[in-house]
Amino acid sequence: MAKNINKDVVYKAAKSKEKDYMLNDGEGLNLFISKNGNISLCYK
Repeated sequence: MAKNINKDVVYKAAKSKEKDYMLNDGEGLNLFISKNGNISLCYK
C-alpha cells in the first residue's frame, strides 16, 4: 500500500470478506481482518 494515503480512512473502511486478509501501510503496521469481522493490529 502506498505511504502517502490517508490510512485512517482505509482502516475504517476495512470490512470482513470470505477469507482472512491483511492490509499494510508499507512502514511496518499491519491490519489483520478476519472473516468473522475481528480486526487486529500488528507492528513489525
